[in-house]
Amino acid sequence: MSSVSQSAQPVIQESTIHRLRACYGAGSSKEGESTAGKAAVPVHFQHSALAEYHREKREGCVGGTHWLFCGTPYRTVIGLLALLCFAVLFWTPIVWYLFVPRVVDMFAGATSVNVINVTLSEPGVNTLNVEGYIQINNHGMFAVEVDSFNATVRGPPEEDHPDGRPIGWMMVPRFSLAGNSPGLVHTSTVMHVSDGHAFNDMSRRMLNGEAVPWQLSSEMMVWALGLPFAVRLNKQVTFPPLELKNYVTENLRMSHGNVTTNQLIIDADLSFYSASPMRLLRFGELIAELYYNADDNDGSLQVSDRRARGGALTERSIKIGECVMADYRVVQGMNTLKARIVLDANAATGASLGRWASKIDQTFISVGPTNKHFMNGIWVGSNDMPGSAITMYTTTFATKETFVKGYHPQTGEACTFWDQSTEACDKGAIIMAMNPFQREWFLRDISYDIYLEEAYEYEGKFNVNVPPLDIDAVEFRCAPTRAIGRTFSKPGMWAAYPEHRPGLGLSYPPDDPSTAVDERLQARLADDVIPVPPASADGTPAVYSFTMPVHPIPGVAERVNLNGNAGPCVFGLENLDPFDCCMTTIFTAAACKAAERGEMHLVVTSTGNATMIVDGVSINISTSVRMPVSYTKDMLDFDALGGDDYGMVGVAGSAGFSCDDLTFAGISAP
Repeated sequence: MSSVSQSAQPVIQESTIHRLRACYGAGSSKEGESTAGKAAVPVHFQHSALAEYHREKREGCVGGTHWLFCGTPYRTVIGLLALLCFAVLFWTPIVWYLFVPRVVDMFAGATSVNVINVTLSEPGVNTLNVEGYIQINNHGMFAVEVDSFNATVRGPPEEDHPDGRPIGWMMVPRFSLAGNSPGLVHTSTVMHVSDGHAFNDMSRRMLNGEAVPWQLSSEMMVWALGLPFAVRLNKQVTFPPLELKNYVTENLRMSHGNVTTNQLIIDADLSFYSASPMRLLRFGELIAELYYNADDNDGSLQVSDRRARGGALTERSIKIGECVMADYRVVQGMNTLKARIVLDANAATGASLGRWASKIDQTFISVGPTNKHFMNGIWVGSNDMPGSAITMYTTTFATKETFVKGYHPQTGEACTFWDQSTEACDKGAIIMAMNPFQREWFLRDISYDIYLEEAYEYEGKFNVNVPPLDIDAVEFRCAPTRAIGRTFSKPGMWAAYPEHRPGLGLSYPPDDPSTAVDERLQARLADDVIPVPPASADGTPAVYSFTMPVHPIPGVAERVNLNGNAGPCVFGLENLDPFDCCMTTIFTAAACKAAERGEMHLVVTSTGNATMIVDGVSINISTSVRMPVSYTKDMLDFDALGGDDYGMVGVAGSAGFSCDDLTFAGISAP
């Protein structure tokens, strides 16, 4: 029995031991050899299912310690899927709740905002429509969707407000951005202004050409990879400055006068330039106040000085009215608006209108708007106004009839030689003028001092020659002078104009034949108002004329007459000549000098005041006009007696002087 049992005991072959060690990670072959005798493997194991399994595992094994990847491709796929599921379950919470929020926060922090253009429109009591295109540079790696959010608008940081003063708020519409790239976002919203003073301050700085940073802060919802994330926004946005340059008011057109408010209404064209991509549209009627520095708009100032001084709002600035723009708008480039200027009838307004009529360029100050609630007063700037293309007075004619003989203001007849007093005789010149406005208005209370551009120094004698008498009535010496005299309007100024009418559609009362008085003549002689006819429909200025007497400028006679005779020139008799000799002779002396140069005109400057009347509104205007004075040849021979008016005495006699009776000395010497 023992022999049988011993022969039946299975013996483990050496190859089987090596295979088991390879599959189960056993020790070295030497250890296997040492244990072979200790643990014999039954013979029937060689043909068992377990042996077959280990044989298959050995033949397809990838690594002995990772049994899931040993065997068939099916088992390999199962192993890979298991690892993938493990990775997803492990890393997904980390990515979603740690990595992605940090990336989204980076989007909010690193994203830059550039305003491409913006349009502000329809301002209300505390609202303003905002529409434009904004470039947002998304520096994050994910595309994002941003839900609409309510953003607080703040000013730049200040000492008392390190986060900026809250100015208002606005709803920002939903928008989307691609990852790591710039995106152009169109937005249209309404800004609600909560602090008008802060908005006003920021806007004023922008209008002065300053790039002012505005702060936007909010809590917003950002969608990335399909998941929502709450992000805190605190972003600086710099709007382009809206600096309006080269304000010019031109093409003035007189509309009407409002006697109730005592204001003059003038239509004009307002132009200015904007280089900014910011636009202002649909602002409706906008009103700005106008101020004027009279002393800083003198025509003698350099342009730069006049703009600097005249365009500065100071305590010396006087409000002259308002500028009303019916449809205010600003676009990039040149802007031209129709404006209605409402002028108060005060002295500063008169000074500005007079300088305009004198072709003098001026600078005003505009402050506004005054009717846009929280936007009121954001603009304080200068506005240039070129002088008129034509002067108010264009030229003057001096003739023997008006300057030497004159007209009687009570009768309309020519003056007599023996009654030349100022009460009985008006002597002066014919003044030609133009009206650029296409409506009628009136002038009265005129007073102008007339000065020659060149000073004259001379001496001479005044002769009275009535045969058989030939008398040197007086000799005179005149210091250098430019003064001709003071001309003014007065009753009797229409004595030389029998066909004169007092205005369009107006006439003097007819003469009543039943009375001894010529009512029509007396009404004309009593009239001291100058009607200014309207320009034609095509803009051609209207031309009109009138005659005004000339009297001495106070104080000139005492300074100029070197012989001390500042009274009546001829024999000291006012009836023969009410003026001093230098005043009587200055124009003829200047004409004689001009004739030597072959010129038939002189150049004078007429400076003074007049009352402008438009629909019952009166404004005293101050003008200074440089204009030529033409003279006729008989002005070179000043003869108050000669001519047919006095019969044989006038034909044979003379009373006056000629160029031969004058000797130029000093600064006027040949």
